[in-house]
Amino acid sequence: ADRAIVLRAIADAPRAVRHAAEPLRKDKEVVLAAFAAKRGDPAQFDVFPKLYEETPQELKDDRAVLLAAVARNGLCLEHAAPHFRSDRDVVLVAVGFAIMYFIGKPDGNAEGTLFDTAHIIFLLNLLLAIINLLPLPPFDGAGVVSGLIPFTGRLFSAYTKIPPYWIISMVVAYMAMNYTFWPTYFQIIEWLPYPPTYR
Repeated sequence: ADRAIVLRAIADAPRAVRHAAEPLRKDKEVVLAAFAAKRGDPAQFDVFPKLYEETPQELKDDRAVLLAAVARNGLCLEHAAPHFRSDRDVVLVAVGFAIMYFIGKPDGNAEGTLFDTAHIIFLLNLLLAIINLLPLPPFDGAGVVSGLIPFTGRLFSAYTKIPPYWIISMVVAYMAMNYTFWPTYFQIIEWLPYPPTYR
């Protein structure tokens, strides 16, 4: 009966596990239930590192308990045994928590942050795609042109014998941005239902 009462209590308030009898605080199911408690309450966010720190040592050394704790707050990893800090799955869960917290933190602008992240990824991919299409070695565009116009292969071969040829190509790519990257970028932006200037 006491166990059922504690499980019901911590389902809404994980702090309640602190007031449970010692045998229940050492019960793995009870501890896991505390870290699986009701989500969505920002006030509970800071509870979990302290909760994990106060967890009996034998359960702190349990990988399943640590994974449950880190999933709720990556800072729980600070109180974990050193060998867990090099555990791939534990680190990935902590990184996943950090990303989701950055995007959806209670005092942040989740929509704006997600939009900015997507916008940066879009810019980088568009930039790499356009630069890579330039018909100069070492970009892929040179291979396309030499395939379509065979005699250009000899020109590109001679060009690559110039020691700083890749620097020259990068300078040309930079100078061509006003005629390649930005016109393409603004054209694509016009097609988007929510352009970057919507905020």
